Amino acid sequence: MGGRVASPRAVLIAAWGVGVLNALFALVGAILAWPHWELFALVTVGVLAVGYGLSYALAAALLVLLFDLRKEESLLQVGFLALALLLAVGSGLSVRWLLRQRIRRERRIRRHLALFLEALEGQPDSHEAALKRVTEEIRSRTRLDAAILPWDDACLPGACPPVRATELERGQVVWHEGALYLPLFVQGDPFAILRVAPFAEVDAEEQRVWQRFATVLSERLSSIYERRLARFLTEIGQALVAPGDRKEAFARVLDHLLEEIGADAGGLLLETRGRYRPLVLIGEFPEAEREKLENEGLSPGEGLIWRVYREQTPLFVDDLGGAEEAMHWARVRALALYPLWGRRWARAVLSLKRHAPRPWRPRERELLALVANLLSPAVGQRFAEARLTALLELQKRLAEAHEDALFQALLEAAVDLVPGAEAGSLLVREGARFRYRAAVGYDFAGLRRLAFDEEAMRDWCGAGFKSGEPRVISRDQVALEEISHRHADPEVIDHAGRLGEMAANLCVPILYQGRALAVLNLDAFTEPWALDEESLEVARDFAVEVAALLHEVDLRRQLAQAALTDPLTGLPNRRAFERFFDEMFAYAKRHGQPLSLVIMDLRRFKEINDTLGHDVGDEALKQVVAAIEATRRNGDLFFRWGGDEFALLLPSTDCEGAKEAVLRYAERVRQVCFGNICLDANFGVACFPKDATTKADLLRVADARMYQAKEAGVPMIGVAR
Repeated sequence: MGGRVASPRAVLIAAWGVGVLNALFALVGAILAWPHWELFALVTVGVLAVGYGLSYALAAALLVLLFDLRKEESLLQVGFLALALLLAVGSGLSVRWLLRQRIRRERRIRRHLALFLEALEGQPDSHEAALKRVTEEIRSRTRLDAAILPWDDACLPGACPPVRATELERGQVVWHEGALYLPLFVQGDPFAILRVAPFAEVDAEEQRVWQRFATVLSERLSSIYERRLARFLTEIGQALVAPGDRKEAFARVLDHLLEEIGADAGGLLLETRGRYRPLVLIGEFPEAEREKLENEGLSPGEGLIWRVYREQTPLFVDDLGGAEEAMHWARVRALALYPLWGRRWARAVLSLKRHAPRPWRPRERELLALVANLLSPAVGQRFAEARLTALLELQKRLAEAHEDALFQALLEAAVDLVPGAEAGSLLVREGARFRYRAAVGYDFAGLRRLAFDEEAMRDWCGAGFKSGEPRVISRDQVALEEISHRHADPEVIDHAGRLGEMAANLCVPILYQGRALAVLNLDAFTEPWALDEESLEVARDFAVEVAALLHEVDLRRQLAQAALTDPLTGLPNRRAFERFFDEMFAYAKRHGQPLSLVIMDLRRFKEINDTLGHDVGDEALKQVVAAIEATRRNGDLFFRWGGDEFALLLPSTDCEGAKEAVLRYAERVRQVCFGNICLDANFGVACFPKDATTKADLLRVADARMYQAKEAGVPMIGVAR
């Protein structure tokens, strides 16, 4: 059963007491001539050497010799006694030296303990601040030097034996070549090494003290990491839900992540048109690499990212070395790729790179997993927002762009938004046949030569042509040429349609009220399975949204061809207005879009008729129509109600936009003159849903405002002549 070991100071105090007591016995024994009193003297001299040092021990030894000479003993006996006294002095001094060394060590340990407590006080915000405080305290309060070494640099070849590196990895403090190496960990991962020197030697007890300090310091570093991680995840969450551009939010998240994880650069890459292209790039990217990524992207099968695309699992490479992947990422040695979004394939990937080889620690992988869990829904929301933005842009183009431009924009949006699509084409119904009106990735001029009837479309799209359900076919399932060659010139379709290169096709019939208005083809060249269930789902939703747009385009085409026109001016008549008003009002109400109605009445038209005759009046009407048509937006519809009354429907236009258009029209009407009579007009503007929520009320408000302007003698209420 072990007991507590006495301290060196207690041993010295005991030695002093024993020395005094033995000195008294030796003095009494010498005076009274006790036999063997010299033994007490030897003990006294030895103890004095331990407790008081050399001078006291020599003085006591000399006194013993003087007393012994009084006995008139032989010189040989005196010599033996002198030798014994010298051995006692030497032994006592040796013990004294050992005890003083032990005392100094205990003092040093106490100083170190006080130093450790001082160094660990406070709540530093970062690992760097905590370690800086520790090294400064060690330097200022001891004669030791302290430095923080990166873990990978602590045992470079030749710096320490391999066994020492193994001990460090096990968390053991190592003494080597006059220095102590303290391994520091964060959440169990090797983080850094604290080097303290010089140490001539370190005993087991002192090493245990430093071991405990390393353990406590590692716990402090882990605590700092947990606080930083909580703040970091909070900042990421706030950035992702903050209003504003989501791309800027992703950039802020990546910026924080690079700093936290110690990476040199990173990016958020999205799979678009068969290539990974960056949505965000942060950090040190050479200009040439940045331009390549932004302009060309990463080609199919190029690099490890496509392995992540297929396997949907994170990939960590500690050292690429001379691997082929290093060719695609300038100066990169360590690479991390994390899939973020996608049901079957990774449609978005988070990429981090380091310029120097370094292991991706478990703590860093765990952090990436947490960030990926936060980013994944935000990236999915970004895809949804992109679809909505594209549809809103198409609705805007519907009012302003030419029909061909609208078709091309619609197709490009589909190729960009539908996962796995690399190219595409759009066939639009023209009477009983379907013709190519837009293409991406194909020879459009060649495709324009082709036309297909409904039977050909049913053969290509399958049963979905009638139901509107998209379908996917791949070269693994069916020979695509076999279907196409039945209905198109093989030479044309093979060349212009790149049929031999096509790996998979997604056919999307676009129906409105059961009638096929168009067929959207989305194609993949690299993988036969690139178009999957997710592609079908996005394409299905896209088709539903654009069906109304194509229906409106179809209605306009029908209007241009139907007999719903005024024979004099060539404008759609009142009957056409009623039809289009019903359609456009229902569309605006269903999709929450504004719709403006303008009623126009000509001034001084009756004066031209009465003064110059009805033939001149007819010519005046034609010139008014020509003047307004010259400035009318493509999406605005112009109608003649009868006599000198006209109406305009302005889709996706609020009151302010309608008033701006009216001012342009009024200015053009005033330029129509016959002799000294110049026409003018009064306008009444009403807007859905601001002014009315029913068709009847919208007509009533517009008509009332037109008459108010007429009575006030101004073009429009609120605008002076």
